[in-house]
Amino acid sequence: MAIAVIVAAAALHVSLAEWCLLILCITAVLAAELFNTALEHLARQVDRDRNPNIGAALDMASGAVLLAAVGSAIVGVLVFGYRLGLLLQWWK
Repeated sequence: MAIAVIVAAAALHVSLAEWCLLILCITAVLAAELFNTALEHLARQVDRDRNPNIGAALDMASGAVLLAAVGSAIVGVLVFGYRLGLLLQWWK
């Protein structure tokens, strides 16, 4: 998806500020994914049995990834919606 966002941003000629927002969103989602993956690996090493506290922590980490992804999607819709509207002359 990051590559698709970069291609779409280049095709729609987004401004420098919009590029910064999009790159920040991509970075935030990827960082959240990396933290989630690190926590999953750590949890497997700490306790291989089913542990409700570790399960809750993993659920929260997954929720953080979801929150970052949803927020980034909203930013993408706003940036690309605005640029697409300018391209199609929906507003002047």
